[in-house]
Amino acid sequence: TTPGVLTLGRLQLGSSASNSLTLGGELTLSGTAARDGSLTLIGGILNLNGYNLSCDGNIIVGGILNASTGTPNITANANWNRTGTFAYGSSTVTMAPSTYSLIEGSTAFNNFTCITPGAKLTFEAGTVQTVEGALTINGSSGNLINLRSSNSPTTWAIHPKTGKSVSYVY
Repeated sequence: TTPGVLTLGRLQLGSSASNSLTLGGELTLSGTAARDGSLTLIGGILNLNGYNLSCDGNIIVGGILNASTGTPNITANANWNRTGTFAYGSSTVTMAPSTYSLIEGSTAFNNFTCITPGAKLTFEAGTVQTVEGALTINGSSGNLINLRSSNSPTTWAIHPKTGKSVSYVY
């Protein structure tokens, strides 16, 4: 246990997807971070400091995920849940599930991307996703990306404000 702010270089945590990292304090990256399991921020602050974050499990933002410095890439291979603060800055959030991702909580993104053919993105019913920069959702012929609500017929919405590239989606 270290009181105060902890600054680390390249960060590799966990050795299997069953591991979970819970952050309740403040952590500032000074290198790229990769997470084998889930990343949960509970009242804590993760400052990406312009570095990339890749997470094989869920990204749960209950505290503050600060991506406001530089142009970090944030990759979630499972679910995204935001109840806290996501300071998106010039970041790109990429959903890269092998099959299925659940996006919970209304979130403002700078860039939002999913280019995993055949992926299923389920958005929490009643939420609104805002994309200030580029929205890119591209499947492929025969491998469409499925966009759906978590509780049909209740809808969800996505609002791209600048540019969009959407193809092979249903």
